[in-house]
Amino acid sequence: MKIPKKKLNGFTLVEAILAIFIISLTFIAMMKMFNVSLLLGIRAQNLLIATNLAQEGIEEIRNIGYTVPLGDKEEEIEGIPPSTKRIVEVSWVNDPEGSGKDYKKVRVKIEWYEENQKKSIELITYLSAHE
Repeated sequence: MKIPKKKLNGFTLVEAILAIFIISLTFIAMMKMFNVSLLLGIRAQNLLIATNLAQEGIEEIRNIGYTVPLGDKEEEIEGIPPSTKRIVEVSWVNDPEGSGKDYKKVRVKIEWYEENQKKSIELITYLSAHE
């Protein structure tokens, strides 16, 4: 008389190791994506802050108006990116058509360091005397 074999339900050791390996790879990939998205978020935040600081510099010059003195001005700014610097340059632009209506070029540049690299953004506007 033969004894019927019971079918064992469950996983073999190879199946369990393979499942753990696949789950581990998925977890590692997700952690890498999390790190990259965090880094990109910080970069975007720094760029937004720098753009707002440059726009603030432009608005300060516009409030002064056409009487703003010529020259360069550099200042350290306390911002989220460390070592943030604002450079404002005001220069004459001669009208190429010779109409005598010269204007001023205002260039505002923001510099900061991110991941040991120097980053910058620059905004330019022009001012003219109203007649």
